[in-house]
Amino acid sequence: MNNLKELKIWYEKLKEGSLDEMDFFYDENVFFKDPFNEIEGRDKLMKIFAHMFETLEKPQFVILDTIENSGSAFLTWDFF
Repeated sequence: MNNLKELKIWYEKLKEGSLDEMDFFYDENVFFKDPFNEIEGRDKLMKIFAHMFETLEKPQFVILDTIENSGSAFLTWDFF
């Protein structure tokens, strides 16, 4: 995983056009869980975020806390 600080900035500035940058932050076999989804695989994660931009006008993440350990990271956020 790249720098956690860079990941935080990516989420806070996330736009549909920046989804291709997901490859820099997430392994091909990423495990992702939020209140609505629990998936494995970067392709599935990309579909979740693409759907988010299709259905919401201006989605925004505000990162509240981050934890990094042994190549893994955990972020908590508010989503608007």
